[in-house]
Amino acid sequence: MKLQSGKSRNDDVATITRMKIRKLLLEILDLLLKLSSTLLERAKKDKDVILIYRTHRRDAQISNLSHYWLAQLDSLIRNAERIIEAYKRCNLSPLGSSACAGTMFPIDKEFTARILAFDGILENSLDAVTSRDFIIDALHVAVSIMIDISRISEDLIYWSEKRIIELDDSHCSSSSIMPHKKNPDVLELLKAKAKEVISIHMAIIEILSSLPSGYNRELQRVKIDAVKGLNIVKESLDVIREVIFYLKPNKIVFLKLAKKSESIATDLAELLATELNVPFREAHKKVGSIFKVIDLENIENGIEKIVDSLGIKEKSVDFNELLMKRKSLGSPNLNEIDRLIKSREIMINTYKEILNDKMNKILKAMEEIKRIQHT
Repeated sequence: MKLQSGKSRNDDVATITRMKIRKLLLEILDLLLKLSSTLLERAKKDKDVILIYRTHRRDAQISNLSHYWLAQLDSLIRNAERIIEAYKRCNLSPLGSSACAGTMFPIDKEFTARILAFDGILENSLDAVTSRDFIIDALHVAVSIMIDISRISEDLIYWSEKRIIELDDSHCSSSSIMPHKKNPDVLELLKAKAKEVISIHMAIIEILSSLPSGYNRELQRVKIDAVKGLNIVKESLDVIREVIFYLKPNKIVFLKLAKKSESIATDLAELLATELNVPFREAHKKVGSIFKVIDLENIENGIEKIVDSLGIKEKSVDFNELLMKRKSLGSPNLNEIDRLIKSREIMINTYKEILNDKMNKILKAMEEIKRIQHT
């Protein structure tokens, strides 16, 4: 009877749900930081791999693969911030709220919050058993992460098609009839998984939007779906990290495509403006008129004539030298790449310390509960 006094399944379920979601959030943060570290290592290795960025699915500007990995890292690391915010709102204890309006027994809600490693309590008992907004927060982060994973997957599928990267055989499949096929199945499935998590997020919002205050059985479904969605994120982070770790860029094909690309046009216009003091609008028009009639198949052979006709000092164009001329912060200039690598390494280590602190707090609390149970 003593164990039952002042207790309800409603606040028990709310408490257990918060403990489960916080655990999954920390596991996702751990995997996200491991993926970020892998991207950082790739950025260190792939500085000399020339890459064409695209906008509107057309060639846009020359860059390098290192800069690309750092861009994906930055997008993912913002999700680390979102996880910490979601964890803060999740890690509050509803225990002691009873069914919905408290109890006559002199319970200590702050004590139970401390021994369960919560950072605080939900003071209003009705809010404590009703609220599942922390699940919406967690699934919002999940969707954001899966959007990043889906975008990376789409990029890698395109590069694989163009043979500018080689995916590991373990992440592809062959055709049942076509001997030459090497299909990027894992990446295609990751894109599908992103849609699945988005659907779960929307389903939970729909369920919660139709509920009155207080505990309702629909909340059981919310927990099940939320756990499913967050586990999909965990699996996806682990898989995409492995894909990125094992893929091999083909530097020769990367460079060959760059030499046959219009993406050098912006650099030529900027060289006219910076070296010959041609107003950029005029330089833009002049270079644009050349590329309207240029034969892209023979652009590599004609590039020196183009440069000469424009009066630019360089008689041949080296892509790495062009990247070194980029002056803006965060550009693919190799000095900027090195600065960003050092900065992101510090950032990742900072988040790892935050993660370890939170995990250790929970671990110590659980060990203390076991100790009390055995005394």
